[in-house]
Amino acid sequence: MDNTIIRKYDIRGIVGKDLQINDGYEIGRKFGQTVASVCVGYDSRIDSPGIERELIKGLTLSGANVIRVGLCSSPMLYAATQITQADLGIIITASHNPSEYNGFKFFSNKKVFSDQETKEIISNPIKDSTRIGSLININIYSEYIRVLKSAVKNNTTQKLKIAWDCGNSPASGIIRCIEKILPGHTHIVTNNSIDGAFPLHDPDPIEEKKSCSIN
Repeated sequence: MDNTIIRKYDIRGIVGKDLQINDGYEIGRKFGQTVASVCVGYDSRIDSPGIERELIKGLTLSGANVIRVGLCSSPMLYAATQITQADLGIIITASHNPSEYNGFKFFSNKKVFSDQETKEIISNPIKDSTRIGSLININIYSEYIRVLKSAVKNNTTQKLKIAWDCGNSPASGIIRCIEKILPGHTHIVTNNSIDGAFPLHDPDPIEEKKSCSIN
């Protein structure tokens, strides 16, 4: 892995160029040496499941217990890390970058990882582990919807017309549940099929020219 792609809060690079699938194994081995439990998730990018397999292999071989969330958004993994009280959360994602990118985002309930801290962890040698960590799978969807529902205060009497561009991301899997949290409004949903190639536009909500127009 090219260390220049280690940034503040995350790692992002072009798969096959700056970042390789098996870099997940090294990151798992290094971070697995620092914590007892890790919540792991991945986004809808095509390479994400392969990187997840390598990451989990590395984490468990270093003795860390893995709580596997599976396909999810970054906010869902934030919530899962808090709910499970895991020491660390790692989601395989490149955020708003184009489909050829991928990477890792790290967070915990106690700290935010700086680029320097991440570089220090990755530069550490891999130590022999005396134990193999466990792996459990959890479904966070219903609990995450419950958290969202508890945070929503639907005080408006005005009927709104809400447009949702899911960007072919994991948000596509929960958008219908979110519609139910906000009843009585008109919901227009687009790009709500999960597709890591992002066929209509890059997953960048800030770039107006990349968004679909909705009338």
